[in-house]
Amino acid sequence: MKWMNNLKISQKLILSFLLTALFIGIVGAIGINNMNKINSNAIKMHDYNLKSIENLNSIKQNFADIETETMKLVYQNEDAEQNKSVSKNIENLSNSSYVIVNTYDKYISSAEEKGIFSKLKVDIYEYEDNINVIKLYVVNNEFSEAGDRFLKVATLRSNVYSDLDRLIEINRKEADNANALNISTYKTSIYITIGITLLGLIIAIVLGIMISVLISRRVEKILCFAKSLQRGDLQQYIKVNYKDEIGQVSSALNEANSNVKNLIGEIVNSSGVINTSSQDLSSTTEEISSTMQVISEATGIIASGSKELSSISEEVGSSSLEIGETTANLAKKAQDAVISANEIKKRALNVKQKAERSIIEGNNIYKEKSENILKSIEEGKIVEQVKTMADSIGRIAEQTNLLALNAAIEAARAGEQGKGFAVVADEVKKLAEQSGKAVLDIQDMVTQVQVAFNNLSTSGKEILDYIGINIKPSFELLMNTGIQYENDAEFINGMAKDIAYSSKEINEIVEQVNSAIENMSSTAEESASGSEEIMNSINDVTIAVNEVAKSAENQAELAQKLTEITKSFKI
Repeated sequence: MKWMNNLKISQKLILSFLLTALFIGIVGAIGINNMNKINSNAIKMHDYNLKSIENLNSIKQNFADIETETMKLVYQNEDAEQNKSVSKNIENLSNSSYVIVNTYDKYISSAEEKGIFSKLKVDIYEYEDNINVIKLYVVNNEFSEAGDRFLKVATLRSNVYSDLDRLIEINRKEADNANALNISTYKTSIYITIGITLLGLIIAIVLGIMISVLISRRVEKILCFAKSLQRGDLQQYIKVNYKDEIGQVSSALNEANSNVKNLIGEIVNSSGVINTSSQDLSSTTEEISSTMQVISEATGIIASGSKELSSISEEVGSSSLEIGETTANLAKKAQDAVISANEIKKRALNVKQKAERSIIEGNNIYKEKSENILKSIEEGKIVEQVKTMADSIGRIAEQTNLLALNAAIEAARAGEQGKGFAVVADEVKKLAEQSGKAVLDIQDMVTQVQVAFNNLSTSGKEILDYIGINIKPSFELLMNTGIQYENDAEFINGMAKDIAYSSKEINEIVEQVNSAIENMSSTAEESASGSEEIMNSINDVTIAVNEVAKSAENQAELAQKLTEITKSFKI
């Protein structure tokens, strides 16, 4: 049982409960299983055996009714309508029997029952055939033959009854067997349940007593140890032979007892040291008190100097703020100058570009027009050729006029035969005179054109000379001026940017100075407040030192009391 002692209390309890639950589960499982068996047998008895017996009795009753109705047909000799009604009753009873037979066929469970049931169906079919023959005889009014056939049907009816009785007996036996099995199952369940319940009860009681005894004995040991501690006896120990929770508590109490014993030994040893240290502490606190007075005077001087430093830093801070505003304005103006310089640079660049385009276009136009004018002057010299041609035409006209005159003289000599020739000569003369006049007009016009063309050539050359001498240098000067403006704008822009950058650096330096001054001012204020706090702290320390001195005295008294108390313990 050593392993049982080493188990934890929770494990012991869980093990006991599990064993108890196991027995309860076994009893429940056996009970449920046997109840299912009883229930299955009961269902079989009710749904198969008893229901089958009921159905077989119903068939038996139907055949008895069929026999009665058949006797009415054979022996009462009723009218046709009455016989027809009786035949209908016989048919209904037969149909009811067939339905019951078909239902019963589904519940057959044994081979013997199946064989008897097959014979029953054959006997029923044969019986029904004979009944149908009797009904046919009755319809044909052959009552004698019907009576003879009815006597033969009695034997078939006895066979059907015998089959039904045998099937009823089989179902009754099966019901009895199921009932006997239920009784046996019930008795077995009762015996097993009682046995397992008693066994579980015994085991639960034994485990409960064992666990209770184990726990109570170990708790009594711990209680005795606690009473020894109450008396101040530290020489007692608990003997530990187990590893459960109580064993762990016992080990912890033994260790605590050892620690308390060591602690009391340390207290005894340390109380003397504390008494000596308290005396030294008392003398030291007196020296600290005198030193605190000197420190208090020094901190007062530091506090006044910090206040003066704070006022000076405020004046320097206001001056640095003015410098910052001035540099900010300078930076803004420099930025405006940068913007203006960029605008000047853009305009100078625009002038330069326009001048370059004007020079290129002027050179192109000058070259083109110069070539055209010179070409026109060369082409205008053809007027002289026109004049030469006019002179040639004039000479031709004079010769034509002389020829006309000679023709007129010859015509006059010819008389009447030369009249036609005289007319032609006269017309030629007129034409020559007109040609001479036209030549004179052309010569005058050519002379005027030549004079005008000479004037135009002279003017064109003067214009070309003017453009080459005056206009081209002006465009070049305009372009050079734009280039110079661009260079000046770049210079101004660079200078403005340098001013803006320098102003920005000055502003940043001023901001750093302001920040440093603010830090210095805040530091001075903090130093002043800190000095005041130091003074207050020194006063508090002085008071605390006095309290420490008192505590040292009390500590010496406490050490003496501890020495007296530790004497009551047995170590």
